[in-house]
Amino acid sequence: MVRLRICGFAAVLSVVAGIAGAAVRSVEPLLGHRQDPALDNWKMPDGIWGITNGVLHVSGRKSARLDYLAYPQAKPVPGPDAVVVRAAGIFPAAAVLTLRNLQTGKSQKFVAKREADSFRFRTGLPSDELWQFASLSFKVDKKSSAPWHLAVSAIDAETVSSRAEALRLDVDTGDPIRVARPGQVRAQLLLTNPSDATIGWKGSCRMNDYFGATRSFLVSVEIPAGKTMCVPFDVPKGMGIWYVTVDLTADDGSVCQRKVRFAILDENKVGPPLPDGKFRMGINYHMRKVLATEGLLEKTLHALDLCGAKLVRVDAGKYNKVQPTGPDDYRWNDCDRMVDLLERHGLGIDSIVFAVPEWARDTSGKDLAAVGRKVDNLPARRGLYRDFCERLARRYGTRISYYEIGNEVDLRVPAVYGPDEYVERIYDEAYEGLKKGCPAATVMPGGFAFGKIAPQKGFEERFLTLAGGRMDAHPVHNHSPFYRYRETLGVHFLDERRRHRISVPWFANEAGISTVFGMEATAALTVWKKILWAWGNGSRDYVWYNLRATGWKPDDGEQGFGMISADFQPRATFAAFSALANLVSGLDLEKVPVQTDVRFAYQFAGRKNDVARHVLAGWDENETSKAPV
Repeated sequence: MVRLRICGFAAVLSVVAGIAGAAVRSVEPLLGHRQDPALDNWKMPDGIWGITNGVLHVSGRKSARLDYLAYPQAKPVPGPDAVVVRAAGIFPAAAVLTLRNLQTGKSQKFVAKREADSFRFRTGLPSDELWQFASLSFKVDKKSSAPWHLAVSAIDAETVSSRAEALRLDVDTGDPIRVARPGQVRAQLLLTNPSDATIGWKGSCRMNDYFGATRSFLVSVEIPAGKTMCVPFDVPKGMGIWYVTVDLTADDGSVCQRKVRFAILDENKVGPPLPDGKFRMGINYHMRKVLATEGLLEKTLHALDLCGAKLVRVDAGKYNKVQPTGPDDYRWNDCDRMVDLLERHGLGIDSIVFAVPEWARDTSGKDLAAVGRKVDNLPARRGLYRDFCERLARRYGTRISYYEIGNEVDLRVPAVYGPDEYVERIYDEAYEGLKKGCPAATVMPGGFAFGKIAPQKGFEERFLTLAGGRMDAHPVHNHSPFYRYRETLGVHFLDERRRHRISVPWFANEAGISTVFGMEATAALTVWKKILWAWGNGSRDYVWYNLRATGWKPDDGEQGFGMISADFQPRATFAAFSALANLVSGLDLEKVPVQTDVRFAYQFAGRKNDVARHVLAGWDENETSKAPV
């Protein structure tokens, strides 16, 4: 039996399962740092929101609405029986709460009037479903124009469940991404009881790694209401990802199963950026979405350090972010901060620099409903985008490794622009401006979605005909399994380059595979296969898509691309990328001794951590082993 000690309360979400028993009421906090007003005095047309010392301040004369950020959406909780908004101040007449079902995506609205110092929404949702906080609106009496102000101290979801279902599980390795180091002796499970009653649980904990090794031990705990019990365990010896499953029975006979994961990884030392000519293993990083929230920014940068990335694809120089309101309004602070931080972490930068601000959009003759993403519009007049790009390149020069003009431009529908318009009105202006600002800048088109079903067939071929001689790298995207990736790029893409006599290096600057529908093991193997094959076949660098999951839905393909989950649990792809970076990052490809339809081998050599290293990495597609050699 394991020894136990009590830690401070910290409610953690996990999937609920169990049978009905004596009901208990649990509390999950919904007021967190991921809401839109994370920035002080974040202004809205109908009110002002701001957070000070954890208290949410809102004021206005009419209604005011708080929406949760779309990325990565609110952390889901078991369906609440009620949601309570606790506040102080001059109260508006009523409040409207919107919750979204994680699985179906459908929203439900609830209305509440003031009760003492709170609004209590009687939601009555089933606790075996997961729901997300979507929005909160405060409504005033139509006859009133008096100002009002609230200081919201808490937004709590109250869930009624069996005693077993109240349990929340997490794992603590001493690292925010749940990574342990080889030789680390102890870690601990965190079992939380967010309910209003003391509950006892008994059962077992089973751990298994990617290769099938298992460990198990018994668990017996009694946890007071609102407390967390820490259950220490010996860290296993095996490297890579470890999956933890806890099966427990509560003291009323109800049962639950909880799952969490951690990884054991070698250290990837953070150093200066790799010198020119070195192949860089990179990751797509939605940095701007976490820039305003220090805790999330630090976590994501730490995750990049852990996995050994040397290049990131970000949107540091987006036109609409730097010049949001007019031609004389330049806001460089966020861009400066992103470039400075990434350099400090030894990361090269592939920056997407296109997205037209509203004031500069050409809407003449456009079907705006078909355009959809209006930031993809053409600039309103010639010279606007060229002037912006010149200023951008003068400011950052070669600190930005790649200036990428758009993203998957061949997926834009014809209502936005065709290849001729893209070249004449966007790409050529960007190229001219960037080269004028910094002649040594590496300029390339927005990565082509080669191999996807694009609304404009032949877009890339036409671009290469018109502007193939005016690019410094040839980017390509492909999220297929390895066998299709190798066929699509190795045959069709490389043949296209030969036909158009493209001599600049190609660049796999967005390539991954989703982990949904049981594909996590395959995705981990694909990390090695795609990166090694691209390196061995002339790709200048490589960017895996994506660092962090964009949401919480387990069967959403886009959200499955994250190497870490939305709540910062490592996936097998994270462990695979980290292991490969630790093995070969910074080395040179010496030769490709074997590359057939089924067998692949790549030989590397160089110095790493002041030690000479020779590596032969390869695999056989006919083998059933889970790991490359």
